[in-house]
Formats: sequence, C-alpha cells, structure tokens
Amino acid sequence: MQSAQIATPTPSVILPTVTPLLPTITTGSNWIPLRSTSTADIIAAARDTLPMTYQGGDSFPITASSPTGTPVLVLALRDSDFAQPPDFYVVPILTNSGAPVADVTLELNADHTSFRQGGISSGGSRPQGILWQHSASQAGSALEAQRHVALMAGFTPVLVYWPVNATHFETGEITWDGGSLGPTTPAWLLRGTNSQYYIMANDQADDGHIYALSEMPLHTLPPAGY
Repeated sequence: MQSAQIATPTPSVILPTVTPLLPTITTGSNWIPLRSTSTADIIAAARDTLPMTYQGGDSFPITASSPTGTPVLVLALRDSDFAQPPDFYVVPILTNSGAPVADVTLELNADHTSFRQGGISSGGSRPQGILWQHSASQAGSALEAQRHVALMAGFTPVLVYWPVNATHFETGEITWDGGSLGPTTPAWLLRGTNSQYYIMANDQADDGHIYALSEMPLHTLPPAGY
C-alpha cells in the first residue's frame, strides 16, 4: 500500500504533478461581497474578475461572456504549514462547444460571504470542465475496496485541496504522488465508519488511490468544521 511519508532529504526528489498557473489577473486585497451562493451569483462573480479579453491555453479568447461550467466549492485541508487556508469556488470556462479551456478561482473569506479576485489556470482536457476524475459514489466504493471500511452514514463526500509549502518538495523532505495541491485539482474527502478521514487521489501518477489523512505529512487535518 502506498502512503505519504516524511523522508530524509536525498538527491532524488519526487515532485508533485501540479496544473501550472497561467498569469494571474489580479490579487486583490479588498473583499467583494458575494450576493449569494447560488450558481448564477457565483458565475456572475467569476465573470466580474475576467478581463475584457484573455487568451486561453488553446488560443481560445476568454471574455466575460464566455460559457461556463458548474461552479464547484473546494475546501482546504489544514496542516502545520497553513492552519487556516482559504476555501475556493472554481468556475470552469468553456469553449462554445463545451470544451474546458480554463478555471477561474475565487478565494473565499472565512464565512464564505465575500470573495477576493483570484486567477486563471489551465482547464486541461477534462470533459465539460469537471475537476475530478471519479464521482463521489466511486470514491466511496474505492474506500471500501481498498481500506475495507464503508463510508460513514450521513457523511457527504466533499472536494478538498492540500495547501503545502513547495519547499518541502524542493528539499526532498516530503514525497507525495496524490496530487490535489491546489483548488483546480481537488480530491474527494471521505469519512469511514471507523471515524477516520481519507482522500481519494486525483493525479495521473496515483489516480484513485485512497490515503488516510493520518498517513499524510504535516499533521494534516480535515477542513474547519469537519
């Protein structure tokens, strides 16, 4: 069974697979009130952050009127690097034919009533801009198959990312193949009937593997409120 681990630095460093960020629109210091958490208002907030014209990863011009996918709330795991990392809404930007070309990220304040302008990152080749490779039900089935524990009754899987200081990877202190290091590559957070938390890897190097949070470096904890 694979697991994340704290390792003695060696010349061979295993670097995570991360979706590269394209140029940031702006990093505003002022919070903008979010009218509501309805799909329409989240999309409207994302459109407000877009420039008049932006060239997407496939040379597709992105504008405030570009088609969008369904907004996704991505919560932050907590660790010794980031005790209170921000949650995000991620809004996929699509071509007229529905192909994903970019993701707009909206950083949320602690109570999710306001957002701060984020950036645009490559949308990759995901169908209809979907940010994850497996459904929540598939993640629950993988938990039972790999860990022999069922999903806790009443627990709804949520999408999470793991905020980590990149220095840990550069020095070889941490090896990690599970991905989900940013809000545009989230993993499913699960809770088993044994009360333990798990995540399902969302990375080509280790896609679908179930990790226990207790196995992850940096004393990783579930999002605030879980």
